Amino acid sequence: MFDISDEADDAVQIILCQPDGRAEGDGNWTIGFIILQVQDDENERVVWKDIKSLAPRTKFSDVRQVRLSCDLEVGRYVIIPSTYEPDQESEFLLRVFSEKDARLCELQSNVVED
Repeated sequence: MFDISDEADDAVQIILCQPDGRAEGDGNWTIGFIILQVQDDENERVVWKDIKSLAPRTKFSDVRQVRLSCDLEVGRYVIIPSTYEPDQESEFLLRVFSEKDARLCELQSNVVED
């Protein structure tokens, strides 16, 4: 989860990396991510009813890393990395670069449905 708090839109670059599967004789998973804009409250959790909009997302690809550069409005965002196929698990490295302080933090629990 991260916040864009400046009055002007903020350019961010998000890079999602996976371990190189070719080194172990495997291929790469097809990976990508979506960005959700959520309600800005004091809780560091996401409730389905709090999702305001779907922000830009990547195309899913079987490369080692996918990246997205975009301008985001002021607000709170959640990045959800995933594989394209269901029931595939992988380790990810997520990098977020911002022109301004984005106050990035990891969500520690699952999404709560209220």
